[in-house]
Amino acid sequence: GAVVIFPAHMNRILRLSKDGVTVQPGVSIGTVQMALHTQGRVLAPFSSNHYSSTLGGAVATNGGGGKSLKYGSVAAWVKRLKVVLDDGSIIETRRVSRREVDRKKGIMTREGDLYRGIDGILQDHAGLIKESQLDVGRNTAGYRLSEVRGSGGSIDLSQLFIGSEGTLGLITEITLVTERYEPRTTLVAGYFDDAEAAGEAILRLLKLHPSRIEFVGQELLDVLYAHQPQLVAGVLPENSPHMVVMAEFDAVSHLRQNLLGRRAERLMGKLATGFHITTSRHEQSRLWEMRAAAMVILNSKQAPNRPVPIIDDVCVPVHKVSEFLVSTHKLLKKHKRTAAVWGHGNGVMHIVPYMNLAKSKDRAEAFKLMDEFYGTVIKMGGTTAAERGDGVVKGPYLERLYGREMADVLQQVKTLCDPNGIFNPEIKLGANKTTQENLLRQEFSTGHPYDHLPHR
Repeated sequence: GAVVIFPAHMNRILRLSKDGVTVQPGVSIGTVQMALHTQGRVLAPFSSNHYSSTLGGAVATNGGGGKSLKYGSVAAWVKRLKVVLDDGSIIETRRVSRREVDRKKGIMTREGDLYRGIDGILQDHAGLIKESQLDVGRNTAGYRLSEVRGSGGSIDLSQLFIGSEGTLGLITEITLVTERYEPRTTLVAGYFDDAEAAGEAILRLLKLHPSRIEFVGQELLDVLYAHQPQLVAGVLPENSPHMVVMAEFDAVSHLRQNLLGRRAERLMGKLATGFHITTSRHEQSRLWEMRAAAMVILNSKQAPNRPVPIIDDVCVPVHKVSEFLVSTHKLLKKHKRTAAVWGHGNGVMHIVPYMNLAKSKDRAEAFKLMDEFYGTVIKMGGTTAAERGDGVVKGPYLERLYGREMADVLQQVKTLCDPNGIFNPEIKLGANKTTQENLLRQEFSTGHPYDHLPHR
């Protein structure tokens, strides 16, 4: 097979307009944000420090940065795409009217095949597709069939390729809508002794419509206090709390922003053991960088037990966050595991357990832990894939998540777009436990995702 490395060559900003930007997929989000800031614009769902993430990756997984709580995932901001299909032909996808859909269905090309096939699938399974929608803040499991059809019978094939993880075609050009840049923000951080109080605070903070909410669990906090105390000095309490909840407000009106910040401050005063409010960009940067710094420290340790992202990135209904955290703690205790825990205000949760994959016992237990964990998520009405897609790890759970009928519909989409199975085989669809077992390494390193990149 072939590995396509977009960051190596297709990494340019092609066009800047008054309210949009067109880029190649290999350009980093941080690079685009810097260019947009000079024009007073911004990619709204993302913070400014995504230098290791590409826009192509964000579109392929329907990703969203820290501000996606308020601004949604990248899918809401994509205006059009250029896509290479399985026969090598290139199409441009955007929202087209019913009349144009009918015209495209009459074209005897692969583009015509796609419009005929997708329109048929949407009509034949409209009820099933609607019933399969999950009531969660973020969901990247499967394909975005519910978003393809618009008002008046319009169709936007961009929504099909967004979040498809390269399994339906190759995205070579992306045009996005931008938003006015508002650098001034207010940040409120609350410190909590238990998960239930933190969960209640998150529910109340959501009513204030912040641009961002994140929380960090004690495991990550303990790492910072023990190994990088200078990172928490002055912005966190002297002793590590059980959990830190941070809420950001970015209202363009400074009066409105101050009002919301003060309401959040009063809320934290009632529920948290302590809090800190700031408009200083320096202090805010230190708080937001806590979790990233903690993960760097964890991943740099050479201990046999390392954080392994096998049950990472799920989303449960927001009102079940506290219940989910308690349930997950019990599950980890049952398997005698500790884990790094953090999450977002829309119910997205990151649970990264410590394991020694050099041990056959731990490798076998990894699959038991995955089955129990994802089973719990599904029972709670959550999704197994929140921000980063299905890949090989989550793909085998799609049938359990959506049911057999919907899994068959997803397979119809894959077969229509990629009949010869040349685009990322066994990603999303086609993988099973045997696939996972064959691919599981006997050690884990964050360097592995970059093994294929060219040396420059």
